[in-house]
Amino acid sequence: MHASRICTVAIGVAVGMLGLAGCASQASPSGSTGSVGSSSPAQPVASFSNTDKGKTVTVHRGQPIQVTLDTTNWQFDPPTDTGVIRWQPQAVASGSGGCIVINQCGSVSIAGVAMQTGRTTVHATREKCGELRRCDPSASSYSLTIMVTA
Repeated sequence: MHASRICTVAIGVAVGMLGLAGCASQASPSGSTGSVGSSSPAQPVASFSNTDKGKTVTVHRGQPIQVTLDTTNWQFDPPTDTGVIRWQPQAVASGSGGCIVINQCGSVSIAGVAMQTGRTTVHATREKCGELRRCDPSASSYSLTIMVTA
């Protein structure tokens, strides 16, 4: 009888933990693009891509940031202002299996967190816009200016 009581208590604890996990996932913001106050523990990731080239965007202090470019032949320049955004040490490339075109399948991303108010610019360059074709000047560089507000 003692062993069955332990089993019943263990099952009750497990069910309770699953219930709490469900409540926690419902309480966190997801996909919100509006302003998130500093009392919120998790802010949505501010995601940017090739379509944001040349733009100035605004994020909030503490907000995660990710810039993803559409081929793996992009090279991000080292950050010039490391105080505004704390970037991960290196970019991450992701590919798709079965691709036969060199450096054209997948994407490359750099991620960071907005640390303090200010302004910084993300730069990336590439030489090839096809397997053997050099990029023309308008397609060989990418820049995005990021403004961090409180």
